[in-house]
Amino acid sequence: SETLEKLTGNTYIHDHGVTFNEIAKIPAIMYIYTGKKEYLYAAEQAYKRVDEFHMLPDGVHSSSEALCGKETFRAHESCDIADFTWSIGYLLEATGKGEYADKIERAVFNAFFGASAKNFKAIEYLSSVNQVVCARNSTHIKAWTDTPRMAFAPHHYPECCVGNIGRVIPNYILRMYQKTENAVVLSLYGDSKFEDEEIKIIQSGNYPYKPETELNICLKSGEKKALKLRIPEWSENTEIFIDGKKADFEEVN
Repeated sequence: SETLEKLTGNTYIHDHGVTFNEIAKIPAIMYIYTGKKEYLYAAEQAYKRVDEFHMLPDGVHSSSEALCGKETFRAHESCDIADFTWSIGYLLEATGKGEYADKIERAVFNAFFGASAKNFKAIEYLSSVNQVVCARNSTHIKAWTDTPRMAFAPHHYPECCVGNIGRVIPNYILRMYQKTENAVVLSLYGDSKFEDEEIKIIQSGNYPYKPETELNICLKSGEKKALKLRIPEWSENTEIFIDGKKADFEEVN
């Protein structure tokens, strides 16, 4: 109960970033298994406060070890890029709200790719949206001044960020599709395949390099199956075409 009170309070959260994510996701998991709304409320409120006080423009909260505000010079650890997308994924599973898929997408396509070398063989321990120099002595966080924490390197000490960064893309893939009692939900886009005993979906189109995706759908059971598609937060004019013809669709929350 003490932890729930802390998560739902109105005080400024300044916990260690990874520790916060590991704790804040637990009520969402408990809600999935118990249906008790107080658990879901605690998880959602905690992340709303993180959005208010610590969220950076590239989609991940600040975390130079602790959550530390959203001023222009703040940075985040690569550990938290992985842990934030992992933990928010449980809120997506628990609520079905597209806003949590938006958060995962934004964090992966911005913070993750910003902190990773193009060949994925080097990362930054700390990364910042306003960083223009990535030298071995360019770290501007006071505790690590003149250290290589904000340089691209294949190894950093401690090894936590180097190990965790490999979880980010799997986090995205893991949350692409969800099943409900009456529908399949496509939450995150990208070339992929989903298949169960009733339906097979093949997704293509090279998203996110193109702002569209193509779905090839096969109903295996012969019965109608609802398919819910997330309309991305950034989309200003979403259109759906079926067999080349523009189709009407119903928006739901």
